[in-house]
Amino acid sequence: SSSPDEKNSIGLDYLNVISCDALIFIGGKIGTFAEFLIALKADKIIGILDDSGGMSELFDTVLPSATKHNLVRNADPKTLVENLIAVIEQQ
Repeated sequence: SSSPDEKNSIGLDYLNVISCDALIFIGGKIGTFAEFLIALKADKIIGILDDSGGMSELFDTVLPSATKHNLVRNADPKTLVENLIAVIEQQ
């Protein structure tokens, strides 16, 4: 059974995602995956730190149907952030 905090986290995940211009996903657990799916649905700019483990390794399972122009990936954190900022500035 889930704790009350876990049951309410989807609402918080939604609020966190819609209030952002862009999101960076690093590793994570099921909550990270939920935020990732919300970000896809909301057509947010998404950054993924490759090779960071956790749920980020599963993102490719849903990406074939995702809009790829809002997706930035890199295994180097600095490069990821720089590239993400460039995408944000273009919009």
